[in-house]
Amino acid sequence: MLPDKRKCKYFLQTIFNAILWICRTGCQWRNLSNEFHYWQIVYYYFNKWKKNGFFDDVTKKVVRKERMRQGRNYAPSAAAIDNQSIKKVHS
Repeated sequence: MLPDKRKCKYFLQTIFNAILWICRTGCQWRNLSNEFHYWQIVYYYFNKWKKNGFFDDVTKKVVRKERMRQGRNYAPSAAAIDNQSIKKVHS
């Protein structure tokens, strides 16, 4: 699912894992653990993937796989809307 098909100097799975680690821990980019690549490299790929919609695609695929694993239709058939989500229109 990782988008780059060219030869890379860095292992993209490690970069993706570093981004997940930052999201989970909430640490600053500069405090990225030493087990990952330099924070500047990870940040570069984070911005690149955020701009090209990679994270949205990954989220959709993971949700579909999980729904199918649970024996449900891959796409939700209903939505819930509460009164906080919809603004009232006054005529």
